[in-house]
Amino acid sequence: MHQGIVSASAMAILASTGTASAEDVTITARFPAPEREATLLRSLHMARFGGREGGRVGYSIERALLRPDATGSPYFDMIGPGHLAEGNVTGSASTDISRREYKEKRKQCVERDRDNKCVREEEREVACTERMISLSVDLRIARSDNGRVVYAAQKPYRENIRRCVGDSGSELSSESVISVLIDRVGEDVRSDLVSEVRSYSVRFRESRSGMSRDVSSRFRNAIRLSQSDLGAACSEWEAIEAASSDHPSVLFNLGLCAEAGGDYQRALDYYARASRLMGSGNMAEAGIARVQQLIEGRRIEEQRAAVN
Repeated sequence: MHQGIVSASAMAILASTGTASAEDVTITARFPAPEREATLLRSLHMARFGGREGGRVGYSIERALLRPDATGSPYFDMIGPGHLAEGNVTGSASTDISRREYKEKRKQCVERDRDNKCVREEEREVACTERMISLSVDLRIARSDNGRVVYAAQKPYRENIRRCVGDSGSELSSESVISVLIDRVGEDVRSDLVSEVRSYSVRFRESRSGMSRDVSSRFRNAIRLSQSDLGAACSEWEAIEAASSDHPSVLFNLGLCAEAGGDYQRALDYYARASRLMGSGNMAEAGIARVQQLIEGRRIEEQRAAVN
């Protein structure tokens, strides 16, 4: 049974790298979900949902949570009735459909030539109908051991469908719109609860302002080398740092090297040093914020894996 344990092969996925161009590095890593406390649960039971659409919404959430993540397994074990899960998901869902009639000015052809080509148009009022379709969902997750609520959300959804006399194409049924909204609920809940493994690209810092001619040449060559051998480029920046005084571009790029290699604390240290030399609103600040998320994501995964 999957219990959120990240295997060695999965950890390799989460720290893989590649190069998008001579100036970028592409990193794949796990970012934490917004609802951190609920994410720590490893198994969930979908209790009965109330409301007219409660059953369908419950199934939508269950389907979304059962979809495998980057490790190849669902993030949560979904437990059926009669078996104890760490958390219980409850909620309700209701729909409302209202209509209004209105008129809208449209250009219409009032004269055609012998080839049936329109030669004169006039604005005329046409009758239109607007359907307001809404889905209201209330959700919560409570721990089974002490009943404490670790996730609570109200999720309102609404679609307005307008159609006027003379519009082409078939009209969407209210039921088809509601089905789309219900599917959206499952995906939104998954985004709240399941940490995301995603790939992203970050540009190396290329500014050589203030470098000596020799260091500038070595730095430029390391940038070029990064497209074919990231490890060698990072080693060259380490050598530059050891041989010369701190430079923000060298420090930033070493932070990016550490981030790509999964050494998040080292990346944080390098980004902090670079940021102090670069002033406010710099790219190192974005690196700090990103790596802090990655550290939190790793901490959560370690906590989930530690409980057998």
